[in-house]
Amino acid sequence: MKINYLLIGLFFISIFGKAQDAGFSKKSMKANFSMEVLNAYQESSFAKVNDFYEYTQLLTNPTISSDLKNEIKTTIFTLFKEKDVTVVNFLSSKKEKITLTQFLNLLENEKSIRFQTKKTNEKVQFFNDYWINHYYLEIERNKQIMIIEIKQKVYFSENLKSFGENQKEVWSVYLGEME
Repeated sequence: MKINYLLIGLFFISIFGKAQDAGFSKKSMKANFSMEVLNAYQESSFAKVNDFYEYTQLLTNPTISSDLKNEIKTTIFTLFKEKDVTVVNFLSSKKEKITLTQFLNLLENEKSIRFQTKKTNEKVQFFNDYWINHYYLEIERNKQIMIIEIKQKVYFSENLKSFGENQKEVWSVYLGEME
């Protein structure tokens, strides 16, 4: 009799119990795309990195109005997964990490900084929903040039977009925190 109850209990546990995730999500990058496609997305993510530095360079232009600077900041925030992600403060000699908002506010007080990026030759490692871009950032400030290495997470996430009455899965690339 006890064995019957035990078997019935095990039967219900196996049907209604939750299994442990083995780490292979249907929503992960590797489950949805080939390595060639992921490499293409990774290559295109450098366009977003360059866009970020072009926009930040615009913030240092003293002839731009404050309304336009606010619009530029809003556009910069759309490039990132989170508004207050941590970035490297390369304006400081300590290279500490600060929030993106703090960094953009510091940039507004600067005068005409020039940025240029160059990719490193390191092999990119893909994780479940992000990869890390490695690049060198050349900063020309007060007629001095400084080059630093940046490691930045780039998130790859699925969004449901509406086109009229139709909905479609769209994968988007967003910049993340820097080291």
